[in-house]
Amino acid sequence: DSTTKEMRKQIYIYFYIPSKVKFLYERYIKGLYKGISLNEIYTKPLNHNQAVEIMLNSKAILDIHHDSQSGLTNRTMESIGLRRKLITTNPYVIGYSFYDKESVTIIDKESPIIDSNWLENDNFLLDKEKEFTVTCFVNSIIKLFNM
Repeated sequence: DSTTKEMRKQIYIYFYIPSKVKFLYERYIKGLYKGISLNEIYTKPLNHNQAVEIMLNSKAILDIHHDSQSGLTNRTMESIGLRRKLITTNPYVIGYSFYDKESVTIIDKESPIIDSNWLENDNFLLDKEKEFTVTCFVNSIIKLFNM
């Protein structure tokens, strides 16, 4: 429909793989990256400033975790710090104190569906992100040693 087409126009994709050889190997030998062509990948990573600029101009940030990962990714922490909604495949995010369904949505890797109403809603309720600051971390270390 037209809403879906309009949303796709606003998606920024930077598909980074360290080398074209790795991409070709994983695509044709391992069967990964179906539907992605060689000219759609980048072999040079975005620098920090470029990545932050893109995220600051985004309403939501997509995080696709590795299957063997059980903790949070850097992308999750960046979305909290930049106060952006998070779309993630990581079901473990529910167990963290900052989790709120208005600000974080969990999608299935194999069948990703994002509720357009959730995305359009401007509610951002992550008010507990302060506990992830350096100051809070240092204070928690100090408390451990003062026991």
